[in-house]
Amino acid sequence: VLVVSLITIGTMNTLLKSFSLADRDGWLRPIARPSRYQIAQEEKAIATLAVSRRLPLHTYNWQFFTTLIYYDNYGRGVSINRFKLGESPPLPLLLLVPTPLKDKFAGQGEVVYAGKAGTLLSVTKTNN
Repeated sequence: VLVVSLITIGTMNTLLKSFSLADRDGWLRPIARPSRYQIAQEEKAIATLAVSRRLPLHTYNWQFFTTLIYYDNYGRGVSINRFKLGESPPLPLLLLVPTPLKDKFAGQGEVVYAGKAGTLLSVTKTNN
């Protein structure tokens, strides 16, 4: 009975983790960080916004690009560039930053999209 119970619990745990859209820890509680699925959904929304606004998209400390490039129509929509602090790219532009770092860019532009993984800012003028 104990062996059957352990096998059943192990199988259920594996199935729940395998088919869950959210990443979960060992006890099937949601993990605080965004899942890959959530990041991809946010990148889809951000790329769609960037294409509709026809502004260059700059990313700061962003690790994922596949979905951005895909929904940007493989470079036919807008240019996607990496932004480094101290650079002065031509304005206006959209700036994508990880949400935990959004406070670093407070006052730099209007928040166009705020998600669990990323925040998109519309930067139209230089702050002095």
